[in-house]
Amino acid sequence: ATYVSHKKATEFCKRLSDKEDKVYRLPTEAEWEYACRGGTLTAFHFGNKPFKLGDYGWYFNNAYKAKEQYPHPWGLKKPNHWMLYDMHGNVCEWCSDKYDLYPTTLIKKVTADPKGPEKGRLHVWRGGGFSSNAQDVRSATRHISGGSHFRPEYLAGFRVVCEMKEQKPKITPLCHEYKSSLQSRNLTSEELSQEINCSICQEVIKILKSRRHLILYYLTSLYPHLISS
Repeated sequence: ATYVSHKKATEFCKRLSDKEDKVYRLPTEAEWEYACRGGTLTAFHFGNKPFKLGDYGWYFNNAYKAKEQYPHPWGLKKPNHWMLYDMHGNVCEWCSDKYDLYPTTLIKKVTADPKGPEKGRLHVWRGGGFSSNAQDVRSATRHISGGSHFRPEYLAGFRVVCEMKEQKPKITPLCHEYKSSLQSRNLTSEELSQEINCSICQEVIKILKSRRHLILYYLTSLYPHLISS
């Protein structure tokens, strides 16, 4: 989404949560950077130098300077390693955090999932936009809403996070008839244990097969050169 204020982005998440009975929200600043990096530690998710930036995002050189001074449709450029598009440039993306300078401890050491301040007037934007230079669309670059040259109706967009509940596979209990058949075979305790374990494994296999399209999609996105059609 583009051309939207932080207030409207937050309201959208709330309404979507109510509609689908799930928790949707804006990402924290730390979550956004984690997603943008896609497992990398370089300045951009494709490397340290901006020479290939035009292949992955819309920014000053290939958008604003080229007289294309507007947000472009999603997915026209290459994604990062986690199949996320437009993480560099196109539109600045709202985060849930309010802005403040990082504590000095964060500069000297790595801190897991740092949180923004509880109070403040300005919120954080990440990713840079179609009028930003290469330096301002890096994975770690921070922007502030409310600056004189940043207008929400011009540059701001957002993407949402859906909080997923941890789900454990449901294993079907052994039915009464199967238990009786096992008992009638006079198996030793070791054989009985092995038989039951094999049955449970079959149930797990059924669950995995039912979700094979998700698993294959995940593997294909990670290792496209290893997965054949």
